Amino acid sequence: MKRTRWEMVLGMFVIVGCATMDIHTDYDCSADFSKLKTFAWVPDMKQESQDPRIDNEVTDAKIRNAVEQALTAKGYQKSDAGPADFWVAYQAAIEEKLDPRMTDYPYATPSTRNIANGNFAQDLTWAYGGSQTFLSHYEEGTLILDIVNPKDKKLMWRGTAQATLDEGKDSAKKDARLNANIQKIFAAFPPK
Repeated sequence: MKRTRWEMVLGMFVIVGCATMDIHTDYDCSADFSKLKTFAWVPDMKQESQDPRIDNEVTDAKIRNAVEQALTAKGYQKSDAGPADFWVAYQAAIEEKLDPRMTDYPYATPSTRNIANGNFAQDLTWAYGGSQTFLSHYEEGTLILDIVNPKDKKLMWRGTAQATLDEGKDSAKKDARLNANIQKIFAAFPPK
């Protein structure tokens, strides 16, 4: 099937429109973030999304490494032994999405008066040519990072990022994108 120029342009807008990353944060206003110096992972934390692309040792290690790098860059120290001032946990999910787009196609046609006169170039009238729906299939990834108070096990801060996944990139590029996205999430931590 031959694609028109408009179909290709529409396809480009769909791809570009999905390429953004949404980041949201929320926190407990009563929490004192100024006393936080050391962190540790929530004990016995296990990712259970039932998705083998997420639930594996490789992905877990990459996320943990990126989180630790981001927190260390902000001046926090990982506590391997002993109590920590806050715990870190994450959740990840991949969701399949469909993005429907509908386009109307108007077209010009000569009026019946000009057809009778043999002049097709003058007095064009517009008519409705129909519509076409395009479906774009993509996968959206969500990463949630939690900061938990180890004393009462209550959530202190949460950062969430959602973005379209690009599985076509090589592993090094995906790792760099993961690191950059986690740094963007932690840009709002601690809250001011």
